[in-house]
Amino acid sequence: MKQSSNQNCYFNNFESLFYLNVDAIFAISLDGNVLKVNYSAQNWSGYSEEELLNTNFFQYVNEEEQNNVRRCIESALNKGFVLCRFTFQTKDGKRKYFNAKFIPIDESDCQKGLFIVLHDISDLSEKYHESEKNFKIIAENVQDVVILLNDKLEYLYVSPSSKDVYGFSPDSINDEVPEPFFNIHPDYVKALEEAFYKATVDGKPFQLLLKALHVERGWIWTELKGTPVFDQHQQFRHMVFIARDMSKQKEYEEKLKYYAYHDALTGLPNRRYIRKCISKAMDQLNEEDKKFSIVLLDIDNFKNINDSYGHEVGDKVIVEFANRIQKAFEDVGTVARLGGDEFIALLHDVQSEEDLRATIGKAKQALCKEIDLYVNTTISITISIGVSICKTKYKKASDYIKNADQALYRVKEKGNNQFHFNYL
Repeated sequence: MKQSSNQNCYFNNFESLFYLNVDAIFAISLDGNVLKVNYSAQNWSGYSEEELLNTNFFQYVNEEEQNNVRRCIESALNKGFVLCRFTFQTKDGKRKYFNAKFIPIDESDCQKGLFIVLHDISDLSEKYHESEKNFKIIAENVQDVVILLNDKLEYLYVSPSSKDVYGFSPDSINDEVPEPFFNIHPDYVKALEEAFYKATVDGKPFQLLLKALHVERGWIWTELKGTPVFDQHQQFRHMVFIARDMSKQKEYEEKLKYYAYHDALTGLPNRRYIRKCISKAMDQLNEEDKKFSIVLLDIDNFKNINDSYGHEVGDKVIVEFANRIQKAFEDVGTVARLGGDEFIALLHDVQSEEDLRATIGKAKQALCKEIDLYVNTTISITISIGVSICKTKYKKASDYIKNADQALYRVKEKGNNQFHFNYL
């Protein structure tokens, strides 16, 4: 882009101020093209004037900061003078931090472009950001354990909170000079070492879930976050670790997982769990020709029990029945509660209908024994059972369950307290 005679006039009038200024100065057009640079800009950028002229100023600015620089330019055109801060990439690929002043070349005619005066604050910015980062990490995690390790995996600092979280005093670290990652479970040391050295190279933080040793409680789940810290020359200084006791959260997660697949009243697996088991049995049928059976059971006229004795007694009957059904089929399959008085059993590796009838008959006898409600009070129950013998491949789980449900319906038609077999 050619410079107008008016622009050259402005440069000529302030030539000494422009060229002899210790701060870097760029003159740019409104679309960002570099019109002129001073000696300082060439020195710290590593580019010659010929290399910089007619290039676009934004190509040297971090992509994430470009919009902010554009806003500063627009503001300078309206207000006449604006301060801004951003980073500039030098010819050797390094990033320098600057305080920048945006000044219109001609206040009466903003179309002539702007001067950008850059004051190098790289050293100050590096120290500020490093201190700010460390302070922020510590300030936000005072309830956790803060650990600093150098490139030789030597402990530089361990926060006092280690006593509360893991039961050992920071002083013991200094006295004994322990091995690196001394309280990390052996199964996780290799992964931690790899994450550590990778972070020292790529400069990215990492996070791991592992087990760490507590002096009294043994191995406890721990979330470990590592943040690498570098000096102004981009040399690794140390790793800031934040260790958090996750044992209570893991216990909570395990409970959530348990209740997601188990019935709250009886402790038996629930519908979701048995569905997964049936899917696995279907795979074995399709791939290995291993037949299985689905057994649906319910207590005859259970509503009468609730109506006569109340729901508390009804729940007691359900719990006792669940215990009995679990014992009756524990050696041959998996049982679950579908809801109310409805239960399901998945029986594996079915040999023959004769063997299956014997198993069902024996289970029915055990399930129908009287149930003790309280002193001198018992209740008699009968049950209905529908069985689907599953040997046809490539069906849906719902097909097998529906077949067993149809068998149960046949029993209800006959008057309860029986069992019926269907094939699929």
